[in-house]
Amino acid sequence: MINFTRIILISIISCFSISISFAQEKTSVIPFNKKLITTGNGVKSHLTWAKFPSNEKEIRKILLKLTLATPEESYMSCAHWDYLDKLIIRRKDGVKGYKLNYEIARMLTPYGGHNPKGWEFTWEVDVTDFASLLRDSVELDYLHSGWESSSDRGWALTTEFEITYGKPAKTPIKIHHVYDSSYKYGCKDNSIEKQLTPYNFKASKSTNYIRNVVFQTGHGSDEGGNSEFCAKWRKVLWNNKEISHKVLWTEGGDNPLYPQAGTWIHDRGNWIPGLLINPDICDILVKKGLFAGGKKYTYDLNMEPYTAIGNPSAAQMITSYLIEYKIDDEALDVELYDVIVPSLKDIHRRKNPTTAYPIIEIKNHSAKTIKSLNITYGTKGLKMYSEVWSGEIKPFEVVEIELKNRVDNVFTTEEKKKEKESEFIVTVTAVNGEKDTYEADNRMVSQFKPVEIHKGNFEFLLLSNNESERENRMTLRNMTTGKTVFEYGLGDIKNDQLLKEKITLESGDYFFEVTDGGGNGLSFWANKKGGKGDCFIMDNNKSIVKYFNPDFGNSIRYWFRVDSNLEIENLQKEPIVKIKMVNHAKATINYITSNKKDKIKIVVKSYVGRVGKTIVKEATEGNSVDVDMTSYPSGLYFVEVWQNECKGNATFNVKELKK
Repeated sequence: MINFTRIILISIISCFSISISFAQEKTSVIPFNKKLITTGNGVKSHLTWAKFPSNEKEIRKILLKLTLATPEESYMSCAHWDYLDKLIIRRKDGVKGYKLNYEIARMLTPYGGHNPKGWEFTWEVDVTDFASLLRDSVELDYLHSGWESSSDRGWALTTEFEITYGKPAKTPIKIHHVYDSSYKYGCKDNSIEKQLTPYNFKASKSTNYIRNVVFQTGHGSDEGGNSEFCAKWRKVLWNNKEISHKVLWTEGGDNPLYPQAGTWIHDRGNWIPGLLINPDICDILVKKGLFAGGKKYTYDLNMEPYTAIGNPSAAQMITSYLIEYKIDDEALDVELYDVIVPSLKDIHRRKNPTTAYPIIEIKNHSAKTIKSLNITYGTKGLKMYSEVWSGEIKPFEVVEIELKNRVDNVFTTEEKKKEKESEFIVTVTAVNGEKDTYEADNRMVSQFKPVEIHKGNFEFLLLSNNESERENRMTLRNMTTGKTVFEYGLGDIKNDQLLKEKITLESGDYFFEVTDGGGNGLSFWANKKGGKGDCFIMDNNKSIVKYFNPDFGNSIRYWFRVDSNLEIENLQKEPIVKIKMVNHAKATINYITSNKKDKIKIVVKSYVGRVGKTIVKEATEGNSVDVDMTSYPSGLYFVEVWQNECKGNATFNVKELKK
């Protein structure tokens, strides 16, 4: 364990300077910047030193932004598999300083097999609980697991620590590093409970709050799918009393990173491919009675009893910490933690862009329950709204709040359409009817893009698959009036059917949604018997207004605005590309465009650029081109269909084209 009492210097700064100016000051530390990350023979370390703020600077919050991208090297592609990665603090205070080996973030890599050059995705996780370790000179290790080739595939990794200065919401005293291993699960002669032995410790006298931070993911398999594809429960005991119970299971169908090249939709044991793990948190107030500073405690993490048939390979990867804190018992302190709607963040893609109701996250930093918040919000330059939210936010809890007035779209005039982004501003002005103890983090500005604006003479087309009758629903709602325009429930959509809904919409805001009860969209490569479906919105001239990728998991969600005064319909500019395999020797590239006049350029190139030339064809009419691949080596190929500056793309594998 680490005792911070001796190593943390607290700055003597006036309360005024902390709450007004100092807390709003930010800096970034970027230890890995587009660093090429590849696998080794199982696990490979990628080490670096980074300079963080000194102990003299108070830190309010640290947000880790982790980005994976296609490697910039011409010979490298994105890695293909869903592997377990960890970001670990190896040492602090230089090469002769403290040796820690503390995991502070866990990443499950996506299936990157279809990602083109230029692809990237950014995740976020709060690592403020480790702020006392991220000081001065720190050695970090990005531990990447896997068995892929390191010569032609990997990731470009960027890690940015966004550091907000200011008075900490809680003062760390000790970190107890409790569990940290891969624990075999299901062994008859060595149960996981024998491995996860209870942890006994004595709290510091000044401790009045303890936080349990757990990174846990299930891996491996047996005849029952345990632990990757099997839901098991875990409970936390504190002095033999259960204080937390969770089923370790994560659904894949709403993954914000979609589609992926592999089985991204499958639910898994507390993780899914393409996920930066938010650790499980359990907070314990220890200020009264038996739960008091200076007392002895027993912490125990228990798994659901389970014995596998045969020789199991299942394991639970568990890293667990107990962090002792001192907090101000009388503080009334909330933080505007995030804006989910509206937002440009990758992790909120499924809910944006939108004209729906704003969704914010509030974090309660105090030991008191929050029952009301006064909130003002709105789009910059437009009307600002005020409301009083009532509910319950328990001590140290983070909750989502949906506000009562929909997001205003600033892009309604011709002048405003030229703008690419706008700003949504939200402020908490009172907490439980009182002034917040620390107001500097009560305001947040979120960048957002507009919804598309259409003329509104539409034809909605759904080409159902072989399972649509028992899985699919399709709905269009007028968000302005609150009325449902049309709705097709289970049984209304027949299998292998072309469903058409032709309609002229009045001006207003709309929400179009297609859901799939099976969680595998209208088309998923691993669901052959389900067949393939598609979904379009077209105008009266049969031009494409919007095409939806059928590999969508749980749902398609499309918010848009109708302005009947538009002179020309706003059509989709990117061509739609489909690949059909012919005679195991050539690929037929089918494409659809809304613009019938301009030339089409088709480029076929190898995945990592190993083929010396590309195939370029031009066409002014027709929608299909055959490409002979018999003389090309096996591997994955990209197809790009260009019209003007807009591109549609698809992939195909030459191995599948040859006998």
